[in-house]
Amino acid sequence: MTKINFELIREKVREGDYEISVHATERMRRRGITLDHVENAIISGEIIERDPRARPFPKCIFWGFTVPKGESIHVVCSITPKSKVVTVYFPEEDEWARDRYRAGEL
Repeated sequence: MTKINFELIREKVREGDYEISVHATERMRRRGITLDHVENAIISGEIIERDPRARPFPKCIFWGFTVPKGESIHVVCSITPKSKVVTVYFPEEDEWARDRYRAGEL
């Protein structure tokens, strides 16, 4: 199996060469998450989960923070022919321990 380099998503975001799904755009609007928050989470955040076997495309979750409030956010991205933001959300405490590990994985 070919190794997926999810770090390429960071490069694509820095270059402005990525897409945002309609779903992600709607979730951002509803949750008050800005494009700057999303880009900051991808560029400066940590990849906390990788799923190279996800279908239809490999995906990963970036963990970052909103500025200036410092709220924890997750940005799910996939590597399609272009890098793509799939969805954005505030992590739920019952599912994520300390915002970066799935509950029960510590």
